[in-house]
Amino acid sequence: MIGVIHISISDLSNYFMHKINLSDQHSYVLESIRFPRTLGAILVGALLSLSGLVLQAAMKNDLAEPSLLGVSTGASFSTSIAIVLVPTLSIPFLYNGSPIVFAFVGSLFTVIILSRLSTIGYKTDVSQLILTGVAINALAGAGTGLMNFLSDDEQLRTISFWMMGSLSGMSVFKLSVLSFTLVCCFLFFQINFKKLNLLTLGENEAQSLGMNVELFKKKIIILVSLAVGTTVAFCGVIGFVGLVVPHVSRILLGNDHKKNIPATVLLGSLLLLVADIISRVIVLPAELPIGIVTAMIGAPFFIHLLRRNQKRLQAC
Repeated sequence: MIGVIHISISDLSNYFMHKINLSDQHSYVLESIRFPRTLGAILVGALLSLSGLVLQAAMKNDLAEPSLLGVSTGASFSTSIAIVLVPTLSIPFLYNGSPIVFAFVGSLFTVIILSRLSTIGYKTDVSQLILTGVAINALAGAGTGLMNFLSDDEQLRTISFWMMGSLSGMSVFKLSVLSFTLVCCFLFFQINFKKLNLLTLGENEAQSLGMNVELFKKKIIILVSLAVGTTVAFCGVIGFVGLVVPHVSRILLGNDHKKNIPATVLLGSLLLLVADIISRVIVLPAELPIGIVTAMIGAPFFIHLLRRNQKRLQAC
């Protein structure tokens, strides 16, 4: 209903319930723009929030989040390489699928670096994790800046789209890939919720209980990289969803991942759907990039988490 072109409840009711045709303009807006975009917001929000929840469990750190730790930025940098450099190779089949492949490789490489550099012994160090994320964000940002310098006008606009995030341009292909990725990630993590619970206790404890920690963490790295890489390839960088939603889920339901995984998926879908509506109406008739909206929501929440962590350390 909501957007530059308003569609009333009665029009929607007639369209769905009574199969009464709307005007050509309204039918086009519903079928080609708003239905795909709404489904895209639901799928992307679910993937990002689920990725944040799993990263926080794997790294045993409440501040772990794809964009904050540089995973999204790394995927965006590799996507910018695909946009600027791959077309010069004149290989059609490589160019057609390169943004998805490059985004996946970029996010995979970033998660591996994060895991290696932030782990001291069998424990993830908080300060090391954040500093590594800062370094990756800076390096990937510099790389993206270089791609901006080398790009032409059209490529520059495309890269700017990735960096600010947008849910426009959703297609059947994109929705199919996002749906497949979400189903795979959700089923795997829901089936293995007990292992995620064990990881939150610590890697030593999980290892002593017979869990193959390294193998499970490798699977987490691959699936999180796939989820983040897919969302960045199609929608650009949308930050803080993976930070805010898992915390809200844990506040409502506790630390059991059996409940948290489906709750996080639902809450993440709802949050990004609301953020997308805000982005479409806050500066009518223009559209505010959704990455800006999620950052406005998530940054104060992140500051609150840092403040709470500071008070806890002072109390100790």
